[in-house]
Amino acid sequence: MVLGGQPPGRVGHCQRTFFISFMSEYVELLRANKDYRLLWLGSVVSQFGDWFNLIASAALIAKLSDTGTAISYLFLARFLPLFLFSPLAGVLADRYERRQVMIASDLLRSATVLGFLLVREPGQIWLLYLLTFLQFALSAIFTPARSAGGGCIRHCPSLRLGCTNFPCIGFAN
Repeated sequence: MVLGGQPPGRVGHCQRTFFISFMSEYVELLRANKDYRLLWLGSVVSQFGDWFNLIASAALIAKLSDTGTAISYLFLARFLPLFLFSPLAGVLADRYERRQVMIASDLLRSATVLGFLLVREPGQIWLLYLLTFLQFALSAIFTPARSAGGGCIRHCPSLRLGCTNFPCIGFAN
């Protein structure tokens, strides 16, 4: 079967060529722009932390509680703050310096996450829910500031990557 006027083997070659071209531009951006590189690395570390946090929190609740409803409350505590605080967070990102908003929310979020170490008994699950709610309320403040801060790419005009590529890559907190 001919796809797009090209023999079947040729389509895979074009896709690989496009991917290699895109990745080489992306790697060049990471090499050439220190600010973008640091933001990208911080996002990668943050994403690993968020996923480990989800797994550890769910495992802790499963260990301390015998009900599946307890885990559903964890997901409610994770997603409700994003719904409630995102409109306010956009205003904060516009009114204050985005870098300061990002740093302050990340520092407060890391202090909040340290509180998870206090949850050791079934009677303390409420504390895990509260800390999770606070953590994601702070994430809701961080995300618009990061998404609006795509201007760190402007120092690489030869690249075809746009200023909005970073938020679209999928590093959401």
